Amino acid sequence: MLTTLLATAALAQTVTLPSELRRGHSATITVSGHEVGSTLHLIQGLGIGAGPCPPVLGGLCMGVTTAKKLATRVSTLASEDFTFEVHTQMANDQLLAYQVVEAHLDGTFTISGVASITMVQDAPQAFIGVLTDFDASDVAGWEVCHVDYYNAATQPLSSLWGTKCTGNNIMVACRPTNAPSYTVAAYAPFSDVTWFTGNGDSTTTHSANGAAWYYADSWSMGYVVDGQTVSKNSCDTNSTAAETRLCFHTGGGFLNGGWRCGTTTSLNASTAWQRVILQADL
Repeated sequence: MLTTLLATAALAQTVTLPSELRRGHSATITVSGHEVGSTLHLIQGLGIGAGPCPPVLGGLCMGVTTAKKLATRVSTLASEDFTFEVHTQMANDQLLAYQVVEAHLDGTFTISGVASITMVQDAPQAFIGVLTDFDASDVAGWEVCHVDYYNAATQPLSSLWGTKCTGNNIMVACRPTNAPSYTVAAYAPFSDVTWFTGNGDSTTTHSANGAAWYYADSWSMGYVVDGQTVSKNSCDTNSTAAETRLCFHTGGGFLNGGWRCGTTTSLNASTAWQRVILQADL
């Protein structure tokens, strides 16, 4: 959503925003109507309203709150583009407001009107099958709803699926602790990820979205790429296509410690590896 409001300062410049802003993506803001040779300061705020009144501006005040300077440029053209990276920690639906302070060649200043935009939600990225060794940004738009170490054994499955991770689609992934990439990940509709294949069962899987899934509340849960078999004892110990295999122990209605993230196994006591569950409404 894009809106433009006027500031009370002298209005010479026009600030043009892109059609949308997304976290982690580059954005370009265009400034026009300024004096060639003047110095332009691009200001970003987190709201519209009474902002700071720096003494150097001679009584002019900003029209954005929580203001910070993003960039400064001496203009050489009648239209200048400011390109920057949208901060990845900005929340979706965050209102961002922009102004330009122009320092003229004669030492005076003018301030543009306020241009504002609301950051939009990244559309969840869809894929089929099992992904291996990929950057988390490749699945932008998915919400992390659960993270724990492989040694953890305190998460009830009832609250995991009842209150924490309730999206239409569930992604189950693993990684070295706090790594920016996932070692293994796959997703499927909620009902497929939690499709009960039996406590004590060693071979049954359920095919969904390119992966063979299994789930039981006192045995194990996980998957392998579709077309492969599993050897659940209670977690899957099969070594064929090992890089596409993920398995978490379960017991007594809880996630239990262990067991594998791709080719890395015997993680029952590990804090060096994490289990990650994400959700999205595709």
